[in-house]
Amino acid sequence: MGLCGVWSGFGQLSGCVGVVLGAAGFLGVAATPDQAEAGWFSRSVPGQSTSMVEGAHRAAPKAYYRMCDRQPALCNMDRHAPGVTAEVMTKQRWRTVIDLNEQVNDQIIERNDLHVFGVSDYWTVGHRYGDCEDYTITKKQALIAQGFAPENLLYGVSRNTWDRGYHAVLILRTTDGDYVLDNLRDRILPWEDTGLDFVMRQAAGEAMAWVAVADRGAPPEQMLSMLAQ
Repeated sequence: MGLCGVWSGFGQLSGCVGVVLGAAGFLGVAATPDQAEAGWFSRSVPGQSTSMVEGAHRAAPKAYYRMCDRQPALCNMDRHAPGVTAEVMTKQRWRTVIDLNEQVNDQIIERNDLHVFGVSDYWTVGHRYGDCEDYTITKKQALIAQGFAPENLLYGVSRNTWDRGYHAVLILRTTDGDYVLDNLRDRILPWEDTGLDFVMRQAAGEAMAWVAVADRGAPPEQMLSMLAQ
């Protein structure tokens, strides 16, 4: 199974609906009052966050390893060095992150891997079409080109709260805590405010390693076995 939820039968993944359903403003549809009040479409600097607590080591999703074999350059940027401090964010650096997040969300058209590549889970840089991990890889590559440290740009795997689908995001590690760049919304949020239950992420400062998110508990064995396929 791919990371972006399950196939809904309507030509769209139910857990990764950023362009069609998850961000109503993209297609010229006005935000609801509740969404506007919640600041879904705000371009303001995010508020204070906290840092995720890393737990035990976990195997990465198999599709990640397959990407490394197929496109080594995309994994060379994951050869993290130890001792790199979290990103110190200024208003200008936040503007860079906010603008880039919106641009990638807007440029990639949501399509699941089965539709584009003929397999259930295929990680790569997004071009015209992609799903959640493709947005994530594209954002990481672009932010590294803007001078952000790879050690502070971490892939994360979560489960969403509305249908328990699996979902990949990019985690920005800063001195103010950890923040999430998501294809489901333009607004960047503190990780604990996303409505996602995080299961694992890349380890900060440890080359190619992945860890559980300790304060969310151990990931379900069923999920680990599905990600290993």
